[in-house]
Amino acid sequence: MFKSGAQLKNKLIIAAVTSGVALGVASVPGTASASESKVLGCQSSTFQYTYLNPNNSTSTWHTQCSGTYSFNSRGYWLLPGGWSGYITFSGGAREHFCDFGDKWLNYRVVVQITVAATKIPECR
Repeated sequence: MFKSGAQLKNKLIIAAVTSGVALGVASVPGTASASESKVLGCQSSTFQYTYLNPNNSTSTWHTQCSGTYSFNSRGYWLLPGGWSGYITFSGGAREHFCDFGDKWLNYRVVVQITVAATKIPECR
């Protein structure tokens, strides 16, 4: 018997979760949404990005894999763990972050975060 699209999707998600395989697009609750591209490597150290929701509560997005992630959210706090990379704000301003160097984002609108696979030159 043929299964509906929803049943197949649920089976695919369950299979991916139980086998430890990540599926394409990461999602973030609230107004932020992350889409990833070019994941190059993963490690046990967790990168955390905390952002402000429209109701002024905070939410946290995290990853353990390098990549470039797109957002449109008001940044609150960055806890890079053992990662370095770049954060881009609306208007094009870009700042770097280094391993274990927590960064206050002052509610600026974050449009992209690049979590580098290797230590960036600014952090060496």
